[in-house]
Amino acid sequence: MAVSYTRMTVDEFESFLNDFVSFDVVQTDAKEKVYAIDVPGDGLEVRIFSTLQGGEARNCGDDAIRTVLWHTEHDEPVGGMKKTLRVETWESNLRPKIQDLVLNWRDHFNGYCPVCGNGVLKTRSGEFGDFLGCSNYPVCDHTESA
Repeated sequence: MAVSYTRMTVDEFESFLNDFVSFDVVQTDAKEKVYAIDVPGDGLEVRIFSTLQGGEARNCGDDAIRTVLWHTEHDEPVGGMKKTLRVETWESNLRPKIQDLVLNWRDHFNGYCPVCGNGVLKTRSGEFGDFLGCSNYPVCDHTESA
């Protein structure tokens, strides 16, 4: 079955978001517009990287909408990364991903570093597989099994 890509405008995308969640725009640049949704976790929010620029979606191939659990103090993703293609069913595909991250953020967050207390544990890949490592590396080199 051939994939049918769908063009959308910023207004259409923001109307979709407004239907079920409160959000802030945290970044707008030539490549994408980034939305943030607060979650109860200290310093955490769900960010949606929309690939919208100049009022409408980019062309096929540059079209993925990405959702991620974001740590605001460290300004980096900490888990729950999910991609949604801009196809005809993008709304029904994206809505549950956003809802899952907003409602179940604890399931996607590995916690704060027990050694330094300032970093967050991020999933990393190494020679022997995935592990959790402190985001303050190399200042803190704490790791543990994933």
